[in-house]
Amino acid sequence: MILCLCVQDNKMYIYTETGILIDRVGYEHLAEKYGKPIEISENGLILIFQKGHDSSEIHLIQVHIDKLEWVATIDIKKCLDTYLSMYGEGVNNHDKDEFKSMVDFYKSHLL
Repeated sequence: MILCLCVQDNKMYIYTETGILIDRVGYEHLAEKYGKPIEISENGLILIFQKGHDSSEIHLIQVHIDKLEWVATIDIKKCLDTYLSMYGEGVNNHDKDEFKSMVDFYKSHLL
């Protein structure tokens, strides 16, 4: 089976290996709620959806042969905030320069 996504139309097309169209699956409901696909996993089984480039949330969508299914939502800003507050500069096993670089990036781009 070959799966093709038409991001513009919010549809997934399913073809045989010889190129014969078997089915069309619409995912308008997912696109409306979670945005558009922006990345795909190396094995092609998970898509990352995001509502706009400024959104700190990403949504993991699993690809099935006959549907797309929401798996999880991750708020990257919230996760980084938790990580940076939990592992402050006082923690010994962190590279202080790398940690400072992460904190500076977080403050300048995510706050």
